[in-house]
Amino acid sequence: MKKVLSLVCLLALVATCLVAFASCGAPNEDPAEAAKALEAAGYKVANLTKDGVGTVSAMKDKDMVTITYFATEEEAETAYEALEKELEALEELADAAGEDVNYEIGISGKMVWAGTPDAIDAAK
Repeated sequence: MKKVLSLVCLLALVATCLVAFASCGAPNEDPAEAAKALEAAGYKVANLTKDGVGTVSAMKDKDMVTITYFATEEEAETAYEALEKELEALEELADAAGEDVNYEIGISGKMVWAGTPDAIDAAK
């Protein structure tokens, strides 16, 4: 019985950690809330979403983020895979030029984002 209880506790801990880490760094899942948070942080925002699908883009100084909300997780996954390839190509060019890439991409459910860390954080 103690082994079963220990296993259940361990599984609960792992599940909690996965949920917590999966949501870290992700912009708000509601386009209106993401746009509102970005505006409050001083970003110029374009919210081109309708019925939860579309794009929120924002810029401030050297920081920017584009968050795209898709109708399905499959569409988001396809877009994310394309972004991964583009980021790899950008990093290769930057390495050849001796520059750093301060750019991140991510995916959560039906949402894909790309941008600088500060802008992504501001969209939470």
